[in-house]
Amino acid sequence: MSKEKSKDKSTKEKAPKVKRMTTAEFDEYVDNGGDIRPYVKFKRVADMNQLVNVDIPNWALANIDREAKRRGVPRKSLIKMWIIDRVDLLMTPPPKK
Repeated sequence: MSKEKSKDKSTKEKAPKVKRMTTAEFDEYVDNGGDIRPYVKFKRVADMNQLVNVDIPNWALANIDREAKRRGVPRKSLIKMWIIDRVDLLMTPPPKK
């Protein structure tokens, strides 16, 4: 199995070397319809997220569903927004007195 993995890695195409350009050159290149894929490293969203299972009481879930419906967003999106908002608050330094 490890031989197969090493074989797969060796057969991958290497990214072509691209000319370095200034910000102005890059902007002009994009404005003229140039392909930016060789110049940008993309990450898959799936690689940046991790699935987490959480047990939530039915009464709380009913309230979450009601709020999600009021806002017109899916339950999962609302929960993600609330968690991210809370994490942002935790990472913000307290104001100086």
